[in-house]
Amino acid sequence: MKAARSIAFLRDANCSTIDFQLVVELASYPNGQKINHMINQESILRLADCIFVKRNCRFVKIRLDEILYMEADGNYVHIVAGDKKFTVRLSLIQAIEKIHYPKLVRINRSAVVNIDAIQSFNKEQVMVGKREISIGKNHREFFFRQFGLGHRSADD
Repeated sequence: MKAARSIAFLRDANCSTIDFQLVVELASYPNGQKINHMINQESILRLADCIFVKRNCRFVKIRLDEILYMEADGNYVHIVAGDKKFTVRLSLIQAIEKIHYPKLVRINRSAVVNIDAIQSFNKEQVMVGKREISIGKNHREFFFRQFGLGHRSADD
């Protein structure tokens, strides 16, 4: 008689629908065939308070609160966490959806910043780490609303 292996998990409130679907799909394939394929395809894996980013065929852990900012560069996104920079082949929107961290706030069409990592800002720029990033006109009002400023700007 063959021994049966079972896979059990609980859906965490922090588990996104995509992650939940992935776990269900992976569990339905025998002998890890699909797992190998999916791991080769994924560039960001999300847990409760961290992400794992693929770098040189290995997943590297980044705590969500360590992310300073993310910037789009064509078909790639640069994730800057502390003094490290990780590059993944995703659009900025895809990266934002995969990471799903409310403290990441979009400030222009190609950048998001961790609101807790901002060192200073004015109505046109944000200073995060050693980087100044422009605040786009279309994102300015939403950015300032994070600070309860509504329609006003930082210089008013």
